[in-house]
This record gives sequence, C-alpha cells and structure tokens, in this order.
Amino acid sequence: MSARILKVTITLLLIAAPVFAADTVWKIFDIKGKASVKTDKSAHSLSNDKNLLETVRKGSLVKVDGSGKVVIVSLKTRQAFEVGDNSEAVVEDDQVRALKGSVSVKKGFTLPKGNVGKMGGIVMRGTGNTRSCLKALSPINTAIIDMTPELVWENNCDGLKQVTITLLADEKVVHSAETGDNSFKIPSGVVQPGNRYMWLVDGGANFDMASGIFTVLTEADKKEVLDRMAAYAQEGGDDVAVIISYIYFLDGKGMHELTSQESGKIKQRFPGAEGLKELP
Repeated sequence: MSARILKVTITLLLIAAPVFAADTVWKIFDIKGKASVKTDKSAHSLSNDKNLLETVRKGSLVKVDGSGKVVIVSLKTRQAFEVGDNSEAVVEDDQVRALKGSVSVKKGFTLPKGNVGKMGGIVMRGTGNTRSCLKALSPINTAIIDMTPELVWENNCDGLKQVTITLLADEKVVHSAETGDNSFKIPSGVVQPGNRYMWLVDGGANFDMASGIFTVLTEADKKEVLDRMAAYAQEGGDDVAVIISYIYFLDGKGMHELTSQESGKIKQRFPGAEGLKELP
C-alpha cells in the first residue's frame, strides 16, 4: 500500500460549531484501490476522480477490498483516520472504528509550505450549505493538455472582492495566489505532465471554499491527442461516425470537459437520436 498521504490543514470556524453538534461531518481526502461507502439509504464505490472531499456522516460503513486505503478527516476533531488493506470500518462521532482489518490515526495532517511563500490551508466552512456562493467551473474532474491552464469559478458571494487560489499536487502546495477576478491562469512551469492536481478557491473566513481536480496528460498521450485533433479537423466535418469515434477517443483519454462539449454539439445537431444519450 502506498505510504503517500494527502496532507491538509483544516481550519474550522467556531461559529459553525452548532452545525456539527448533532451530526459530525467527515470528508474523504484520499482513496486508493477498490473502495466503497454504505449508508442506511445507499451504497456506492469510491474513487479519487469522483469522491474526493465527499461528505461521510456518522453510521456510514467504509470498505476497502484488497490493497488500498480511504483517508477520512473529521471536521469536528480535525483528526484523520486511514482505513487500510482489506478493511471495513464504521464512522462514529469522534472516530472511525475498525470492524475488520485495520484503521490507523494519521498524525500531523498539515500542508507543507513548499517554496511558494504564504500558504493557505484547506478550509471547510458552511458544511451542509447547499447554497454555496463559490462554485468551481473548470477544469473539473478532467484531463488537460494545456501546461498553463486557466482556472475558472463563479463568485456569487456578497462583498467578496478577492479570493485565494491554492494548487496542490499530491502532498505539496505547488502554487498559490490572490486575485479579484473569476479566473486565474497558472503560470508556465508549475504543472508537469502526468501529474494530478487539486485546485482550491477560498473566499476567506466568512465564505465557503470551492475545489476542482484535473490531470495533465503525459507527453505521449498529449502527442496522441494532438495528432488525433489535427486529423479530426481535416476529416471530421459531417462524418458522424468520425465524430462519434472522436468523442469516445477523448473520453478514453480522460478529457471529460472536451468530451462533454463535443458530445453536446452532436446531440444538439441530432436531438431526436435516442442512441446519442449513451454518449459520455
């Protein structure tokens, strides 16, 4: 099992304490291998691509099949627990208790400062608030080829004029900045091919936080994508088979945002084609 752990600092506003008094809130901060969570109402598999920062509540059963782990952090106690290989655990008020296998307490869950100067921690506020005034728009759960990606978010927070942007790669803060805009372009040299990144937009103590995840394709995959894009630009046109093939190619490379754009175009072009609903 990988020893790498996503290390984060969680700052909990004291004014939010009543929110947690009756129902402690936990967040998923890392997933490796085949894992799942089960509540009294539903059950679903877990993956970093879909479930990072997902809320887990008291009574949930977390299971890891085979080699892997699930790291869960309490927003009440600020403690982190790792459900290990071949393990099953129940989430309780102040702990994650092993029913099978092992659960370990993770100490010192903090963000290293790296070389970027001031470092903002990951701040969870307004938990349970379904009307968050900050919303990450792009890139979200997608692969990209741009080495200077533009982060885009929506700011509907009254009085919020400036936000802090933090970019993380695994255990490190690789870049941070402040801006008054609703977008921020990552400078050249920050992101690297083959790496996955989490980006955070933080409005400060009185506002919520929003986040997104993206992966930069490897050089080999990037070349393949660019070659396919060039070919598609020449032969795509009205050839629906080529278009559909291209959409599946993009999706297979994890470029979900571009896939969605191209899929939307053909669905709009053929609104009555029921089979197109199967497109990603």
